[in-house]
Amino acid sequence: MNEKELADKICSLLNEMHSIDPNATEELFAHSVMCSRKLANHPSIVVTWPSKEINFHKVSALGVMNGLIGKNWAVAKVMNEDTNKIMKFDVMRLPI
Repeated sequence: MNEKELADKICSLLNEMHSIDPNATEELFAHSVMCSRKLANHPSIVVTWPSKEINFHKVSALGVMNGLIGKNWAVAKVMNEDTNKIMKFDVMRLPI
C-alpha cells in the first residue's frame, strides 16, 4: 500500500467514525498534549512547534497517524469556523 492509499484508508475510517459518533471523534482528535523535544525531533511523528503564543511542543493522535502515512500525504481535520468543531477529515498532499 502506498502513502496515498494509506492516507485514503485512514481518512475513510475517521470519517466513518465521525458519522457514527461525532462527539467521541471530537474528544479524541480535538486535543493534543505537551511532548518532549526528543519526541518532537522524531523523524515521522508530526508535532506542533513552539510559537510566540505556545512555548512547548504538542502532539496529537492525528499527528501520530500522519507519521505512519509518510512524508508526502497527510490526513487533516476540516473544522467548522463558527463552532470550532470537526466537520470531516480530508486527505492532503504535502509540499515537497
